[in-house]
Amino acid sequence: EGTLADLDFDLYSDGENVWLAYTQANRKIVADDSVAKIAASLEIAVTKYDVETGKFEDPVILTNNNTMDSNAQITVANGTPVVIWVNNGDNNIFGMTENNTVFTSRFFDGTWSSPEVYINDIPAIVSLDVGLLTDKLCVSVICDADSDFTTSGDCVLTVYDEAGNAYTYRAGNYECVRFADGLLYWYNNGSIYFIDAYGDSENLISNMLTSDSASDFEVISSDDEKYILYRVYNTEGEHGGCDIYAIIYDGATWSVPVRLTTTDGYVDS
Repeated sequence: EGTLADLDFDLYSDGENVWLAYTQANRKIVADDSVAKIAASLEIAVTKYDVETGKFEDPVILTNNNTMDSNAQITVANGTPVVIWVNNGDNNIFGMTENNTVFTSRFFDGTWSSPEVYINDIPAIVSLDVGLLTDKLCVSVICDADSDFTTSGDCVLTVYDEAGNAYTYRAGNYECVRFADGLLYWYNNGSIYFIDAYGDSENLISNMLTSDSASDFEVISSDDEKYILYRVYNTEGEHGGCDIYAIIYDGATWSVPVRLTTTDGYVDS
Protein backbone atom coordinates (compact mmCIF):
# COMPACT_ATOMS: atom_id res chain seq x y z
CA GLU A 1 0.00 0.00 0.00
CA GLY A 2 1.07 3.60 -0.52
CA THR A 3 1.30 6.39 -3.07
CA LEU A 4 4.50 5.29 -4.84
CA ALA A 5 4.44 3.25 -8.04
CA ASP A 6 5.29 -0.44 -7.64
CA LEU A 7 6.38 -2.46 -10.65
CA ASP A 8 7.76 -5.96 -11.30
CA PHE A 9 8.06 -8.31 -8.31
CA ASP A 10 9.27 -11.75 -7.26
CA LEU A 11 7.89 -13.85 -4.40
CA TYR A 12 9.76 -16.74 -2.75
CA SER A 13 9.04 -19.10 0.15
CA ASP A 14 11.53 -21.51 1.70
CA GLY A 15 8.79 -23.24 3.68
CA GLU A 16 9.37 -21.05 6.74
CA ASN A 17 9.18 -17.46 5.50
CA VAL A 18 7.76 -15.63 2.51
CA TRP A 19 9.98 -12.96 0.94
CA LEU A 20 8.98 -10.34 -1.61
CA ALA A 21 11.35 -8.25 -3.76
CA TYR A 22 10.04 -5.60 -6.13
CA THR A 23 10.68 -2.34 -7.96
CA GLN A 24 9.38 0.89 -6.40
CA ALA A 25 9.63 4.52 -7.45
CA ASN A 26 11.43 6.73 -4.93
CA ARG A 27 8.98 9.58 -5.48
CA LYS A 28 5.58 10.27 -6.96
CA ILE A 29 5.48 10.10 -10.75
CA VAL A 30 4.05 13.26 -12.33
CA ALA A 31 2.52 13.84 -15.76
CA ASP A 32 5.44 15.78 -17.27
CA ASP A 33 8.13 13.27 -16.24
CA SER A 34 10.19 12.00 -19.15
CA VAL A 35 10.60 8.26 -19.56
CA ALA A 36 14.26 8.55 -18.57
CA LYS A 37 13.35 10.52 -15.44
CA ILE A 38 10.83 7.86 -14.43
CA ALA A 39 13.46 5.16 -15.00
CA ALA A 40 15.93 7.05 -12.80
CA SER A 41 13.43 7.01 -9.93
CA LEU A 42 13.16 3.21 -9.76
CA GLU A 43 14.68 1.45 -6.76
CA ILE A 44 14.64 -2.09 -5.32
CA ALA A 45 12.61 -2.92 -2.22
CA VAL A 46 12.37 -6.14 -0.21
CA THR A 47 10.07 -7.27 2.59
CA LYS A 48 9.04 -10.37 4.55
CA TYR A 49 5.56 -11.61 5.42
CA ASP A 50 4.71 -11.41 9.14
CA VAL A 51 2.50 -14.36 10.06
CA GLU A 52 1.47 -12.76 13.36
CA THR A 53 0.09 -9.57 11.81
CA GLY A 54 -0.99 -11.16 8.54
CA LYS A 55 0.82 -8.41 6.64
CA PHE A 56 4.15 -7.76 4.98
CA GLU A 57 6.66 -5.82 7.06
CA ASP A 58 7.71 -2.31 6.11
CA PRO A 59 9.95 -2.66 3.06
CA VAL A 60 13.69 -2.13 3.11
CA ILE A 61 14.96 -0.06 0.16
CA LEU A 62 18.19 -1.62 -1.08
CA THR A 63 19.18 1.05 -3.61
CA ASN A 64 19.48 4.83 -3.57
CA ASN A 65 20.77 6.28 -6.81
CA ASN A 66 19.81 8.18 -9.96
CA THR A 67 19.83 5.20 -12.33
CA MET A 68 17.21 2.55 -13.08
CA ASP A 69 17.05 -0.50 -10.83
CA SER A 70 14.53 -3.19 -11.79
CA ASN A 71 13.75 -6.89 -12.28
CA ALA A 72 14.45 -8.02 -8.72
CA GLN A 73 14.66 -11.79 -8.15
CA ILE A 74 14.86 -13.43 -4.72
CA THR A 75 15.71 -16.85 -3.31
CA VAL A 76 16.98 -18.43 -0.09
CA ALA A 77 20.37 -20.16 -0.35
CA ASN A 78 21.39 -22.38 2.57
CA GLY A 79 19.22 -20.34 4.92
CA THR A 80 20.30 -16.93 3.63
CA PRO A 81 17.89 -14.76 1.59
CA VAL A 82 19.56 -13.40 -1.56
CA VAL A 83 18.25 -10.72 -3.95
CA ILE A 84 19.59 -9.87 -7.39
CA TRP A 85 18.49 -7.09 -9.74
CA VAL A 86 19.51 -5.16 -12.84
CA ASN A 87 20.81 -1.60 -12.93
CA ASN A 88 20.79 0.26 -16.25
CA GLY A 89 23.20 3.16 -16.03
CA ASP A 90 21.68 4.92 -19.05
CA ASN A 91 18.12 5.04 -17.63
CA ASN A 92 16.80 3.22 -20.67
CA ILE A 93 13.41 1.96 -19.51
CA PHE A 94 13.80 -1.23 -21.59
CA GLY A 95 17.46 -1.72 -20.66
CA MET A 96 18.37 -1.74 -24.35
CA THR A 97 21.96 -0.50 -23.92
CA GLU A 98 25.32 -2.08 -23.12
CA ASN A 99 25.40 -0.49 -19.67
CA ASN A 100 23.69 -3.13 -17.52
CA THR A 101 24.96 -4.45 -14.20
CA VAL A 102 23.55 -7.22 -12.00
CA PHE A 103 23.76 -6.43 -8.29
CA THR A 104 23.16 -8.63 -5.26
CA SER A 105 22.33 -8.18 -1.58
CA ARG A 106 22.08 -10.77 1.22
CA PHE A 107 20.24 -10.87 4.53
CA PHE A 108 22.64 -11.46 7.44
CA ASP A 109 21.77 -11.16 11.14
CA GLY A 110 18.59 -9.22 10.46
CA THR A 111 20.16 -6.73 8.03
CA TRP A 112 20.41 -6.53 4.24
CA SER A 113 23.98 -6.06 3.01
CA SER A 114 25.08 -3.17 0.83
CA PRO A 115 24.64 -3.87 -2.91
CA GLU A 116 27.56 -5.66 -4.55
CA VAL A 117 28.29 -6.14 -8.26
CA TYR A 118 27.65 -9.72 -9.39
CA ILE A 119 27.93 -9.27 -13.20
CA ASN A 120 29.25 -6.08 -14.79
CA ASP A 121 28.74 -4.33 -18.15
CA ILE A 122 26.50 -6.74 -20.07
CA PRO A 123 24.08 -6.16 -22.96
CA ALA A 124 20.31 -5.82 -22.67
CA ILE A 125 18.85 -8.44 -20.34
CA VAL A 126 15.85 -10.41 -21.59
CA SER A 127 15.38 -12.56 -18.48
CA LEU A 128 17.26 -13.46 -15.32
CA ASP A 129 16.81 -15.50 -12.16
CA VAL A 130 18.69 -16.64 -9.07
CA GLY A 131 18.51 -20.08 -7.50
CA LEU A 132 20.31 -23.29 -6.59
CA LEU A 133 21.96 -25.98 -8.71
CA THR A 134 23.27 -28.94 -6.68
CA ASP A 135 22.79 -26.76 -3.56
CA LYS A 136 25.09 -24.04 -4.93
CA LEU A 137 23.90 -20.51 -5.64
CA CYS A 138 23.81 -19.59 -9.34
CA VAL A 139 22.55 -16.67 -11.40
CA SER A 140 21.23 -17.24 -14.91
CA VAL A 141 20.97 -14.41 -17.42
CA ILE A 142 19.63 -14.21 -20.97
CA CYS A 143 21.21 -11.29 -22.82
CA ASP A 144 20.48 -9.85 -26.25
CA ALA A 145 23.92 -9.62 -27.85
CA ASP A 146 23.22 -6.42 -29.81
CA SER A 147 20.82 -4.95 -27.20
CA ASP A 148 18.15 -4.76 -29.89
CA PHE A 149 15.03 -6.78 -29.07
CA THR A 150 13.77 -6.55 -32.67
CA THR A 151 16.54 -8.82 -34.01
CA SER A 152 16.31 -12.59 -33.59
CA GLY A 153 18.64 -15.49 -32.96
CA ASP A 154 21.23 -13.45 -31.06
CA CYS A 155 20.23 -14.07 -27.45
CA VAL A 156 22.72 -15.85 -25.22
CA LEU A 157 22.06 -17.82 -22.03
CA THR A 158 24.82 -17.70 -19.41
CA VAL A 159 24.89 -19.34 -15.98
CA TYR A 160 27.19 -17.80 -13.34
CA ASP A 161 28.29 -19.52 -10.13
CA GLU A 162 29.40 -17.83 -6.92
CA ALA A 163 33.07 -18.22 -7.81
CA GLY A 164 32.57 -15.97 -10.83
CA ASN A 165 32.71 -18.75 -13.40
CA ALA A 166 30.42 -18.40 -16.41
CA TYR A 167 29.03 -21.14 -18.64
CA THR A 168 27.44 -19.92 -21.88
CA TYR A 169 25.10 -21.86 -24.15
CA ARG A 170 24.88 -21.38 -27.90
CA ALA A 171 23.04 -18.32 -29.23
CA GLY A 172 19.33 -18.69 -29.95
CA ASN A 173 15.89 -17.24 -29.32
CA TYR A 174 15.98 -17.50 -25.53
CA GLU A 175 13.21 -15.58 -23.80
CA CYS A 176 12.64 -16.91 -20.27
CA VAL A 177 14.72 -18.58 -17.54
CA ARG A 178 13.50 -20.06 -14.23
CA PHE A 179 15.07 -21.82 -11.24
CA ALA A 180 12.78 -24.29 -9.44
CA ASP A 181 13.40 -27.26 -7.14
CA GLY A 182 17.12 -27.43 -7.81
CA LEU A 183 16.74 -27.29 -11.60
CA LEU A 184 17.20 -24.50 -14.14
CA TYR A 185 14.60 -24.28 -16.92
CA TRP A 186 14.53 -22.10 -20.01
CA TYR A 187 12.57 -21.37 -23.18
CA ASN A 188 14.29 -21.28 -26.58
CA ASN A 189 12.51 -21.06 -29.92
CA GLY A 190 9.37 -23.04 -29.05
CA SER A 191 11.05 -25.55 -26.74
CA ILE A 192 11.65 -25.83 -22.99
CA TYR A 193 14.87 -27.30 -21.60
CA PHE A 194 16.43 -27.92 -18.20
CA ILE A 195 19.73 -28.67 -16.47
CA ASP A 196 20.32 -30.00 -12.94
CA ALA A 197 23.96 -29.00 -12.49
CA TYR A 198 26.22 -26.10 -13.46
CA GLY A 199 27.79 -26.63 -16.90
CA ASP A 200 25.53 -29.54 -17.86
CA SER A 201 24.27 -30.11 -21.38
CA GLU A 202 20.68 -29.09 -21.94
CA ASN A 203 17.87 -31.65 -21.60
CA LEU A 204 14.77 -31.25 -23.77
CA ILE A 205 11.40 -31.26 -21.98
CA SER A 206 9.12 -30.34 -24.86
CA ASN A 207 9.41 -28.91 -28.37
CA MET A 208 5.64 -28.74 -28.83
CA LEU A 209 5.02 -25.11 -27.85
CA THR A 210 3.20 -23.48 -30.76
CA SER A 211 3.87 -20.08 -32.28
CA ASP A 212 0.93 -18.58 -30.37
CA SER A 213 2.38 -19.67 -27.01
CA ALA A 214 3.73 -17.09 -24.60
CA SER A 215 7.44 -17.58 -23.98
CA ASP A 216 7.30 -17.03 -20.22
CA PHE A 217 6.28 -19.88 -17.93
CA GLU A 218 6.14 -20.94 -14.29
CA VAL A 219 7.16 -24.19 -12.60
CA ILE A 220 5.26 -25.59 -9.61
CA SER A 221 5.70 -28.87 -7.75
CA SER A 222 3.48 -31.22 -5.78
CA ASP A 223 5.11 -34.28 -4.20
CA ASP A 224 6.83 -36.11 -7.10
CA GLU A 225 4.98 -34.20 -9.81
CA LYS A 226 6.09 -31.01 -11.53
CA TYR A 227 3.98 -28.70 -13.68
CA ILE A 228 5.25 -26.23 -16.25
CA LEU A 229 2.45 -23.72 -16.84
CA TYR A 230 2.30 -21.39 -19.84
CA ARG A 231 -0.24 -19.41 -21.86
CA VAL A 232 -1.52 -19.99 -25.38
CA TYR A 233 -3.42 -17.24 -27.20
CA ASN A 234 -6.29 -17.99 -29.56
CA THR A 235 -8.78 -16.14 -31.74
CA GLU A 236 -11.88 -17.93 -30.45
CA GLY A 237 -14.87 -15.81 -29.48
CA GLU A 238 -15.47 -12.11 -29.96
CA HIS A 239 -12.29 -10.92 -28.24
CA GLY A 240 -10.07 -13.98 -28.49
CA GLY A 241 -8.82 -15.97 -25.55
CA CYS A 242 -5.82 -17.10 -23.56
CA ASP A 243 -5.68 -20.70 -22.34
CA ILE A 244 -3.40 -22.12 -19.66
CA TYR A 245 -1.48 -25.23 -20.67
CA ALA A 246 0.61 -27.59 -18.54
CA ILE A 247 3.48 -29.96 -19.24
CA ILE A 248 3.40 -32.50 -16.40
CA TYR A 249 6.23 -34.58 -14.97
CA ASP A 250 5.01 -37.72 -13.18
CA GLY A 251 8.34 -38.70 -11.65
CA ALA A 252 9.54 -40.49 -14.77
CA THR A 253 8.53 -38.67 -17.97
CA TRP A 254 7.19 -35.34 -19.16
CA SER A 255 3.75 -35.28 -20.78
CA VAL A 256 2.67 -33.59 -23.97
CA PRO A 257 1.12 -30.14 -23.35
CA VAL A 258 -2.36 -30.38 -21.80
CA ARG A 259 -4.91 -27.55 -21.78
CA LEU A 260 -6.04 -26.77 -18.23
CA THR A 261 -8.28 -23.74 -18.71
CA THR A 262 -10.24 -21.89 -21.36
CA THR A 263 -10.31 -18.16 -20.76
CA ASP A 264 -11.92 -15.36 -22.73
CA GLY A 265 -9.82 -12.28 -23.32
CA TYR A 266 -6.16 -11.59 -22.65
CA VAL A 267 -4.28 -13.03 -19.68
CA ASP A 268 -1.12 -11.02 -19.00
CA SER A 269 0.62 -13.19 -16.42
